[in-house]
This record gives sequence, structure tokens and C-alpha cells, in this order.
Amino acid sequence: MGVMTVLVPVRFIAMMGHFIACTLVFWSRGDNVRAGLPLKFTQEQFDRADASLTTALVLCMVFFVVELVGFWSGLTMFVHTHSFMHIVFHVAGCIATCVFIVDGSHFVLFWIYFAFFNALPGVLEVARIVSVALVRKQW
Repeated sequence: MGVMTVLVPVRFIAMMGHFIACTLVFWSRGDNVRAGLPLKFTQEQFDRADASLTTALVLCMVFFVVELVGFWSGLTMFVHTHSFMHIVFHVAGCIATCVFIVDGSHFVLFWIYFAFFNALPGVLEVARIVSVALVRKQW
């Protein structure tokens, strides 16, 4: 069994697992928002914190779309190191996000998860797409 016969499906499964975990945060975000607020909080404080977490979640979804476009277009699907890196990021992101949900962690922690497990791989995906597109234009 070749490396690519394993990396491609594992990358897709890891990405979908992380996507599902991030989607689950939408339903549990009230607990995470309350975890970051004082015991007595106003509705305005709650709404601001909820908007912050919702913004992070929407940005996660945007980066998932970018990664799926790069993956399904075939531009980054068969690059060994790139696929392995995405597997590591998404498995770690999925685990961290699941712990975030179960523990009812502070909502600001999700911004850190977003930076490392969504934004970084998303930016690397865009960079890889651009580099592959530029190399193909030269041929």
C-alpha cells in the first residue's frame, strides 16, 4: 500500500472530524461563553462574548472551505508533506476542540485553537495553491 493511498483518505477524515467538532461548538457555545463571564453578567456582556465565539467559528468554516477547495481541486491532494501536515493539524484540532466542548472552557481559548488549527493550515493551503498554480503556468 503506497503512502498516498493512506494519506489522502486520512487527511479527508481528519479534516471532517475537525469540521464536525467545530460544528458542535455552535450548539455548546452558551456553556463556553458563560465560562468566560463573571458569575453575574449582563445580557450585553453575554452577547458580546457570544459574538466573539461565533466570529471565530465562522472564520473556522471559511478556512475549512478554503482547504476543501484546495483538496478537492487536486492542487494539494497529492503533496505528501502537505497532506501529513494537515493530518497533524486537524487531528490535534479535533482533539482540542472536543476537550474545549466537554470541559466548557473559556471562549477566548477557541481563538487560540482557531489560530493554530484553522488559520495556519488555511494560510498554508492558500500558499500551496498559489505555488502550484504558478508552477503549472510555467509549464
